[in-house]
Amino acid sequence: MEKKLSVVVSVYNEEQALPMFYETTKLILEILPWDYELLFVNDGSRDDSLSILREYAARDEKVKFVSFSRNFGHEAAMIAGIDYADGDGIVCMDADLQHPPECLPEIVRKFEEGCGVISMVRTKNKSAGLIKNITSAGFYRVINALSDVKFEPNASDFFAISKEAAEVLRKNYREKAMCRASDFRRRRLPTRPMTG
Repeated sequence: MEKKLSVVVSVYNEEQALPMFYETTKLILEILPWDYELLFVNDGSRDDSLSILREYAARDEKVKFVSFSRNFGHEAAMIAGIDYADGDGIVCMDADLQHPPECLPEIVRKFEEGCGVISMVRTKNKSAGLIKNITSAGFYRVINALSDVKFEPNASDFFAISKEAAEVLRKNYREKAMCRASDFRRRRLPTRPMTG
């Protein structure tokens, strides 16, 4: 049975970035040895992002989307995406191409090696503002407090988890249950934003 990669993409007012993200990411996903789904989470965008996502889903069976009624925040979008994802591996990334889709083949290789949690560690991100850095750090503190699936504190919000790790995260996040997930093999991969 062919494995499947779920790419969860957080979208907030990304009408300008979506076409480039979609085309670039599709090209990379098509050459992977795994099947895939692109799962966009529209976080209450006020621009035409939702219209673009509807168009992609209408013409591409591999595209799905979830749309929030208002902006709940990036972290809520990632959690919702993980909830709806059904792949053997789940990658969470942003639509603005700050998280390079070119890393997807290496992520799949790490999944095939048995890794359960893959943290994409920024090698350089001076463009992220103070608020972005604080909210990203806050998200990881909350997830680490609620779940036995632990993320590195200065990892980016570009990360990947196995289906098994996602189940532990879902259970811990919802029920705050304490189950052991420390057996997941972990890897760090360096990443840097795409340059335009």
